[in-house]
Amino acid sequence: YEQSSSGATVAYPRAIIRNIFINLAKRVMEFPKDEAGDVLRRMAEYHFDFDKPHVIEFNVDFNEWPPATEAIHLLKKEYTNIHVVDPETDESGEVFGGYIIVGINSEISHEFVVKIQNDLSKLMSPFGGNCNSWGVMQE
Repeated sequence: YEQSSSGATVAYPRAIIRNIFINLAKRVMEFPKDEAGDVLRRMAEYHFDFDKPHVIEFNVDFNEWPPATEAIHLLKKEYTNIHVVDPETDESGEVFGGYIIVGINSEISHEFVVKIQNDLSKLMSPFGGNCNSWGVMQE
């Protein structure tokens, strides 16, 4: 049931509701059984809207901080949305962070996420960088 803008309650036929759940279940099952697929399945379970573009943030980590200036220039040349996150020190003096976020506005698919992670890792490997994580906010 759903309430319309006029305040009336609309009842959807069982067939429509059944098709919605079948399509959701198919989408959840479509993803490969790997790390990216697991994340995408969880997103589908929480009704993430895969049909519209989102800003996907890919995190590029480096063996040493700061990364080479050439690495940052290369990322800026290849991608338009780059944000350098400097390390932070907590109260105990332990240092956390130090990575670069590459934001890409796109629809999300397993193939896209894996390709961009691989592309970024390959591009940054000469500088001791790799991309093993990504995230997206649901509006």
